[in-house]
Amino acid sequence: IVGSEDIADLIILDLETPIEPQQTGTWNGEYLHDLCFYENILFGCGIYSNAMYAIDVTDKSNPQTIVSWEGIPFAHSCSISENGNILYTASETTGGHIILWDIENIDNINLIGEWMPVGGEAWSVHNVFIKGNYLYLSYYVFGLQILDITNPYAIELAGYYDTYRISNGYIYDGAWGTFPYYNSGKIIISDQATGLYVFEYDD
Repeated sequence: IVGSEDIADLIILDLETPIEPQQTGTWNGEYLHDLCFYENILFGCGIYSNAMYAIDVTDKSNPQTIVSWEGIPFAHSCSISENGNILYTASETTGGHIILWDIENIDNINLIGEWMPVGGEAWSVHNVFIKGNYLYLSYYVFGLQILDITNPYAIELAGYYDTYRISNGYIYDGAWGTFPYYNSGKIIISDQATGLYVFEYDD
């Protein structure tokens, strides 16, 4: 695949033999910056069209677009609630923030709400990940942000740690990535300027 002049926008690999992955299917529509999935529906972030795609990957050899919708400025990353009903999108741009979508009925997707930290209007979120009833965000200059999404219609800030305590930073300085999925319960976050952090978080 590497070096091909016709690299697909989405490539599906069969990992039955991990050291020799085999391409089983492709999808083309536009460049997808990131993706997440629930069962056989994949959600792709169309960062250059401010759009999300829902793609049926039941047949891995022939993915098919179910629906797409706009309204996500620079759609950068996404994550789905553990019950598959709510999609959280992160916009990477000035004023980039979290947008919540009701995807229970894939043919009738609805906006639920939006969230950004106090003072975040000129800044940007980066990545978003769900674990249990919490949303973990690497929020650039705002560091790690943890949201309680027990009630997606009333999101609450549950915790945060500012990894980038510089007042005149660039919009994309600071916390780049976070990972909350260790069995130990520990959370890591990487800051481009200040290093790697390991956290314990108690509800």
